[in-house]
Amino acid sequence: MPILKYTRTMRKRTIPLLAILISLLAPDVVCAREQTIVLGGEDGWESTTLLERLVHVSGRYGSDDLQIMPYRHEIDSDTELLLHFDSLPLTDAAGRFAVSATSPELSFTTSRAGTAGLLVNDSADAVEVVPVSSELFEAGVEWGSFTLEFWLYPVTLTQGERIVEWNGREDGRLDFRAQQFLVDIHNRRLRFSLVNFFVPPGGSACTVTLEGDSGLIPRRWSHHMLRFSDETARLEYLVDGRTVAVTHVSESGREDGSVFFPRTAVYPSGVIHLAPSFTGAIDEFRLLRRFEPDPDIPQFHPAGGIYESGVIDLGSPGAMLTGVSAITSTPAMTDVFVYYRMANTRSGTTSVGGEWIPVGHDTIFPARVGRFLQLRAELLPDLRTAESPVLSEIHITYIPDPPPQPPVGLDAVPHDGWVELSWAPALQEDIQGYLVYYGIQPGRYFGSDGDLGPSPIDVGQVTAITLSGLENGTLYYFAVSAYDAAGMDSATVLSAEVAARPARVYR
Repeated sequence: MPILKYTRTMRKRTIPLLAILISLLAPDVVCAREQTIVLGGEDGWESTTLLERLVHVSGRYGSDDLQIMPYRHEIDSDTELLLHFDSLPLTDAAGRFAVSATSPELSFTTSRAGTAGLLVNDSADAVEVVPVSSELFEAGVEWGSFTLEFWLYPVTLTQGERIVEWNGREDGRLDFRAQQFLVDIHNRRLRFSLVNFFVPPGGSACTVTLEGDSGLIPRRWSHHMLRFSDETARLEYLVDGRTVAVTHVSESGREDGSVFFPRTAVYPSGVIHLAPSFTGAIDEFRLLRRFEPDPDIPQFHPAGGIYESGVIDLGSPGAMLTGVSAITSTPAMTDVFVYYRMANTRSGTTSVGGEWIPVGHDTIFPARVGRFLQLRAELLPDLRTAESPVLSEIHITYIPDPPPQPPVGLDAVPHDGWVELSWAPALQEDIQGYLVYYGIQPGRYFGSDGDLGPSPIDVGQVTAITLSGLENGTLYYFAVSAYDAAGMDSATVLSAEVAARPARVYR
């Protein structure tokens, strides 16, 4: 076997003496103990890169659980205005309107969609919505089909309370006629009044009013939709998906082929007033440039929600994942599915590449080896129930990369002031190098007089060295350990000890 003679220009490092101490206290093989990482629970969900349609809720023991966010709309090509009321400052999700309020107040307990709702009890809570790049609220714009919808939570139901108000004024040819779009409380019902909003062909005055067929219930959420079709002239008011009032804005008041199209006044006010005088809560206010089909109003988004953790570093490529389990609650036919993926390299800074592997409910977990781990959970609803599945914790168990087994066949041949050491290479694939320990007492490797530096000596991946600078006549004791990709701290298991006494007789 070739012998590599180290010189003092080769790398040296100060190595912790943990391996020396372990060799005195432990057997030849050190077994790594299984460790556990908990996502959620007392440790929280800080390791999160994706939280889609999920919200944090207070768990059974005071910790945060994850559950599906109550359903809310997403913008599409026909969305003119969309107010979620989920966070401050208030914004239009479609980006077409500027939204302002003196002192808006959100409630995270009184809400029907998303994570919060707008609370209103005086004029300071009113919201002003101003067109910025609106397609509808420009002077003289003729509308086509449209839909206005929102959730309402009335408290007092006082006569004349106004929920929505917009005003405009026509030009001189039409005698400066006032135009108004008003939603207010009338006889404890919601009333939609559209004054000169629809324009007959001759330009005459036109007022259309639709009102609910029964009183609203205080402190209860209800869904309200007003929709108009420019093909049939049908104007319809629905409460909780049920049609309660309908008319046709046409010459005969029926579907006769004539349509009075809605139009923005030549001199629009420029401001939509939301809840200028109302006590209660409003949520998920939306205006569309189309006739929306019958509303589907689920409690939760049918696609459910998704959680993805950040990258979890298990320390080394040899770490063994032994289990993934979750603490969940799945009422009715709801479900929580958990997935993982594992690799020895990252895909960017926030994810691990590769396919998501499902964690079986009733199967033995197939142990896998790797350094980087990422978790994913899908929470899926049952649309027949108002209860969401809940994810409380994800438990990850793994065995850190066990220390590499030491080399075997260590041999020490004495010479005049130096010793020739050689050993058989360790068998693990990820061995990165070897540490050579020496000293003048058995099991105590604190030697410092060798030319390669004090014990232990990092010799890289070679399997033979000569150690010069030793004192003739002194018996030296030697051992070798291997380290892997986890670094030199993994070199914790030593080979069998050998001894040699350099002397002049070996010249």
